[in-house]
Amino acid sequence: MALAGNLSEFSLADIVQLLQMGQQTGGLYIQGRRGTQRLEGWIFFHDGQIIAATAADLPPLDALYGFFSLNSGPFSFHDDYALPLPTISLPNEAIIMEGAMRQGEQSDQHAQLPALDLIPTLARNPATDPTETSLLPEQWRILTMVDAQRSIAQLAEQSGLGAYRTREIIAELHFDGLLELCEPSPRSCT
Repeated sequence: MALAGNLSEFSLADIVQLLQMGQQTGGLYIQGRRGTQRLEGWIFFHDGQIIAATAADLPPLDALYGFFSLNSGPFSFHDDYALPLPTISLPNEAIIMEGAMRQGEQSDQHAQLPALDLIPTLARNPATDPTETSLLPEQWRILTMVDAQRSIAQLAEQSGLGAYRTREIIAELHFDGLLELCEPSPRSCT
């Protein structure tokens, strides 16, 4: 089955249902985007059922649900692709429902993330002691880069984590009371 297009024209849920109805076997290659977030990888089908997904270093289900969050980018189905061992055993209907729910949650979270032009600063009186806090390596990376000069956009570029992930980390550190967010000028922090 020849199937190719763009996620801006066809939703992933529609593509999955089409491949399921046709009982297709092969790999769906996706190079998708949602705003500045990019995700590239494969969803594998056997007789129309999703059996595996791969993208970067993500676990199979995280990769799969990540694809549901994309709203643009090319996709193509390859029926001559060698299938990996199955890593996903959920029915397609459950995957589609969970993917839609996560997409809605991600949209809500995206609306609550700080703007890229804000300048994070270390909290003068942190609510939490960073040495006693269990932070992820990415959170430590951003925290050590904060210098009250660079905007969130600059931190995203220099850290290599991308705008969306950097905004998530800044929001987490702000919520934990380790960072304040300041307007570029005049400096008023929250």
